[in-house]
Amino acid sequence: MEISQELDAAICNALQKLGQEKPSTKESPAWKFLNSPFFLSFVAGGFLSVTSLLVTNTLEDRKQQRQQQLSQFDSKTTTLKKFSDGMIRYVDYSLGMMHRAAWLYKQSRESANADESNSSETDDDKPVLTFRDGRSFHETRDYYERQRELARDMEYGTSICVYTKAVYADSSESVAVLKKLEASLRIYEDTWEVAELNKQKAEILKLTAEAADAMSAHLQTLSSR
Repeated sequence: MEISQELDAAICNALQKLGQEKPSTKESPAWKFLNSPFFLSFVAGGFLSVTSLLVTNTLEDRKQQRQQQLSQFDSKTTTLKKFSDGMIRYVDYSLGMMHRAAWLYKQSRESANADESNSSETDDDKPVLTFRDGRSFHETRDYYERQRELARDMEYGTSICVYTKAVYADSSESVAVLKKLEASLRIYEDTWEVAELNKQKAEILKLTAEAADAMSAHLQTLSSR
């Protein structure tokens, strides 16, 4: 019983002493370092450096994107002008050559059929064939060959169309019209019929105007961004 009382008294005394003690206000060396001006300056400087780096990278990315957009815009503007000028020049130059090719083809077939049905007919008896400009068959053929020689460096309408489609691949409206134009150009370049040539010429000029309008609208959309 006495032992129990002594133990209780000892515990009470220990609790009283513990309650009277104040927590130590002495800072540890690590805490002093963390609160030091040097460390705070280091942290602040690091934060500012990282922030500055992020802002610089963001601005640089935006600058590069803007430069790419301007480059694409300039490329598309140049392509539109080349497309319009090239298609008009191609039709103007090629139409006469294509008409002569169709006429020569037709006359050659008719002459071959006539030779088969009138094998006894001499050259003097055959009618003189003249193209609408007054040239004879042989003169027209020679002139056509010279035209073909000069046309070797000419950019054909189909190649102009294919290139323009690639540049304006992100404009669905432009591509849709250019596809129709390309189909019309292939018929124009492959036909031997004068009537078909005239029909496709009108279609080509119409679609060229529609394609130019679609590309101009696309450029206006890009410039407003």
